[in-house]
Amino acid sequence: MYEVVRSDGSPYDDHWIMSKCDYLVGPPSTFTIWASWYGRVPLCHLKDRTARPHLIDFQWAKGC
Repeated sequence: MYEVVRSDGSPYDDHWIMSKCDYLVGPPSTFTIWASWYGRVPLCHLKDRTARPHLIDFQWAKGC
């Protein structure tokens, strides 16, 4: 079963919620990098809209 959490819309809450995920997938941005670093969550940046990430594509943010 999946747990769904909804943010109140603030960037701080968004980062906190994202930091609790098992994996993060998103566009190349410091927003996802920060959430990955904060929660020590593996991250995969999608640089192409047709990309299909695999587990090997996930990396730790620098400093994790």
